[in-house]
Amino acid sequence: MLKNCAKASDGIWARLTEGRAHALTLGVRQRALQLTPLGGQVQMTLTLVLGADSRLNQAIRLQGPKHPVERLLGHAQNVEQVVDGCARCAVDKVDGPMMRAPIAMILKDTVRIGRKPAIGEKHRLDPFAQLLIGQKKQALTTAGSGLIHRLGLSDHVLPDFMSVLLTFQERIGSDSHEMRNKMSVPDLYRATFANLEERTMAGGYDDRDGKIWMDGALVDWREANVHILTHAMHYASSVFEGERCYSGKIFKSREHSERLIQSGKLIDFDLPYTVDEIEAAKQAALEANGLQDAYVRALAWRGAGEDMGVASARNPVHMAVAVWEWGNYYGDAKMKGAKLDIAKWKRPSPETAPSQAKAAGLYMIATMSKHAAEAKGCSDAMMFDYRGYVAEATGANIFFVKDGEVHTPKADAFLNGITRQTVIGMLQDKGITVHERVIMPEELEGFQQCWLTGTAAEVTPVGEIGDYNFEVGALTREIAEDYEKLVRT
Repeated sequence: MLKNCAKASDGIWARLTEGRAHALTLGVRQRALQLTPLGGQVQMTLTLVLGADSRLNQAIRLQGPKHPVERLLGHAQNVEQVVDGCARCAVDKVDGPMMRAPIAMILKDTVRIGRKPAIGEKHRLDPFAQLLIGQKKQALTTAGSGLIHRLGLSDHVLPDFMSVLLTFQERIGSDSHEMRNKMSVPDLYRATFANLEERTMAGGYDDRDGKIWMDGALVDWREANVHILTHAMHYASSVFEGERCYSGKIFKSREHSERLIQSGKLIDFDLPYTVDEIEAAKQAALEANGLQDAYVRALAWRGAGEDMGVASARNPVHMAVAVWEWGNYYGDAKMKGAKLDIAKWKRPSPETAPSQAKAAGLYMIATMSKHAAEAKGCSDAMMFDYRGYVAEATGANIFFVKDGEVHTPKADAFLNGITRQTVIGMLQDKGITVHERVIMPEELEGFQQCWLTGTAAEVTPVGEIGDYNFEVGALTREIAEDYEKLVRT
């Protein structure tokens, strides 16, 4: 591969110093280099020039790692030959044909000799850092979009891609020797990118092999479509459930099916299926796709029909069930605690919207809040309610610990999650006092621990909310572990 790099024109290397997308790639690579100094050797990035020239892209894709994330950050498995994507080259071997003048200009910013950083290395990180902290959101999005296209990915992974890149950059750029000693960079690589790899390798959610249960029949995944004039697409007349299947058994399956029906009633339509029929549909979808451990999405919506205005009483109600493999919702947050932003949008009054319905329309402000959070390098956002009280995250309920007792917001303006109810019961069974009450923003400073609950999130520790920090303490870990055991019993 180094020979292929040597054949690239000098202009290719020179262009690496220009453009936000190149700064993005270069910044990640330089951070990786900082952690693996090799005495008496030079570490040179193999995939540094990805995207700079089509000939070089082709060489890397033919000979290098096949996974798009590995093409960016290097092969994390074979650490004997490749250390975090950097080839081992003896110093006396570097002054060969690779060391033309433009290449030397790049190398001074991208290699490490012994344990000393190369001249200019820190300086070269500045543009990357400025992009990632969200100072220029549009520039970051544009750079990321261009980068994922060159990696062969599609736009749907851009938010996740940028989020995990930031997480990886922060973790490998840490000055904490304690963290470095606990986990190697290849381990960090695998932990951080595990969830993203599932999404990138699977492709878009509209382009997969498999079956989706739809209105009583199993249809090919790519053919599970609706008409453009479907009422739900225009007016959000849709409800859904998110469930997890563990070892062939959906946790709290009937409760989810019952809530799906109730959510439909709350937004004024009746599902044409009973709880038993919904249960059978979910099982059929799992079996058709050969999955034992999966995320299960059941949804119902107003379809296209006689009405195309706000009213839709004459339009038929449809239902579908899709299942797929899905890892940790917050990636590596279970290891160190999720980082949350504080959303500007607030949960509405129950007099404004049916807060106990798991309705699509209620997630519009959650989507905007999560987008804003990810642009700042956070995993999610905590939302207040219409009164200014602490409410929940964008798709998960929230718990706090203070002096051995647990506090959680009263679910009177947001969905009382099934996982939330489960965890409250677990805590009470342990004899731990649980306060379901109004929580004011100023109380955040006094809480010691925090976690999120939800079907997708399961039990995820929180390390930061805005300027407030929390420890991943003993009770948080205990509840997370107990929940993991419960769902598999």
